[in-house]
Amino acid sequence: MFAVMLLISVTTVVCGMAFSGNLGFFFDPPSVVFVFIPSISLSVGAHGWNNFKAIFSGYSSDPTPLRARELESVARSCGNNFFLFGWLGMFVGALQLLSQVEQWKSVGPACAVMLLTMIYGFCIKALVFNPLADKYGRISCGTSDFPLKNQ
Repeated sequence: MFAVMLLISVTTVVCGMAFSGNLGFFFDPPSVVFVFIPSISLSVGAHGWNNFKAIFSGYSSDPTPLRARELESVARSCGNNFFLFGWLGMFVGALQLLSQVEQWKSVGPACAVMLLTMIYGFCIKALVFNPLADKYGRISCGTSDFPLKNQ
């Protein structure tokens, strides 16, 4: 069910972007690099590679309530990292923008970095990590229809 809802959410966002006329406008490689690499690196550094993988692969298995609580914490932390680096990217883009105000041709790329990093960070947190954390939270409280071990 989660995969279906995620697919519907992502499709809705992509369709909204496509109605603007140009999907390429919403892809800026420096912004992707600025948000994804440090966010994933910080998440793996804080929780370890196995826990980072487990928030995605553990979803299809049946974690114990204690393990689900741990995975909920990892997922929330990862989502917060993406949101944090989205904000940091916005500040870097704003500094680039303000330093190049006299050169109008440089303002566009600086605005792209400034705004797209926020979009990337927020969308990844809202569409991927928040639903995962919520699902693990329901599992750890026993309020999910998800099958639990040893019950």
